[in-house]
Amino acid sequence: MASIKYRHFTIEQLAEGVYAAIATPDGSAACNAGIVVLDDRTLVFDTFATIPAARELRSAAEALTGLPIAYVINSHDHPDHVHGNVVFAVDASLITANATRTVMAAMGLQRMDGFRNQILQSVRRLEDQLSQAEDAQERTRLAKELADGRAFLAGFPSPADYRLPNQSFADELTFHGSHRTARLLAYDGGHSGCDVVLHLPEESILFTGDLVTEGNLVFRYGNTERWLAVLDQLAALNPRVIVTGHGGILPAAAALSEARRYIERLLDIVRQAAAGGATAEFADQIPVPEGLAEYWFRDNVRFLIGRLVAGGPV
Repeated sequence: MASIKYRHFTIEQLAEGVYAAIATPDGSAACNAGIVVLDDRTLVFDTFATIPAARELRSAAEALTGLPIAYVINSHDHPDHVHGNVVFAVDASLITANATRTVMAAMGLQRMDGFRNQILQSVRRLEDQLSQAEDAQERTRLAKELADGRAFLAGFPSPADYRLPNQSFADELTFHGSHRTARLLAYDGGHSGCDVVLHLPEESILFTGDLVTEGNLVFRYGNTERWLAVLDQLAALNPRVIVTGHGGILPAAAALSEARRYIERLLDIVRQAAAGGATAEFADQIPVPEGLAEYWFRDNVRFLIGRLVAGGPV
């Protein structure tokens, strides 16, 4: 099946009845998702950042499979992966790990507000830049980014829309279909307090959430040393293909190796710097390696130095 382009994502078929929804740069999905057929029902993995994107995901899943959506999985508690829950909550079970649900119940609305403010600040910054820009090409670019940002805000859920999972599990939950097994595996302390992956053993496909992304990982919510151990556990599943939390669909061995290299590289940089007396200001001075996003590289360095200086786990 050829790729199907939607407003907020592109559908890629990975196997019979298995689809990845890869977020488009100008949409408001903000993360990737998955659609998996289990006999006479469908499972959806992650629900995007905005209500319009989630509605489009639901529509695509129903059109592709012709089946009702019975199970909706949240990989972890971050807003870009759970804000679309409300679109599925009426007739599907919302599922995540016990630890993730606990954090969502305690912090979900606070994180929603923080995420909205982050987008709002970005929109205001673009408005200021557009008002001062004189170059026509630059004005066109800024106007497009501003329109995308405003659309994101327009589709942002309200606190009344926030939906917690109504089912949770400890370490593993397995769905047994006549033609396919789907496993949910929970890992504590990697990218977030707890991350759930979706493993399809017969197809050797792994949906990783943000434990594996393309290009840049985000450290500020997790534990990098624990993350390295989780990557080993994911490799032991022998996946062939990984659907990343952000980015593309990647060969599993290469994606896991690259994630490991990224973490180890930054740990080496920061440990050497901290041993030499560096403080958080080091994050603003170090050159950004080619191919890495400056914002997240500096944020990750700042996070690691803060943890090392405080004597906590990195």
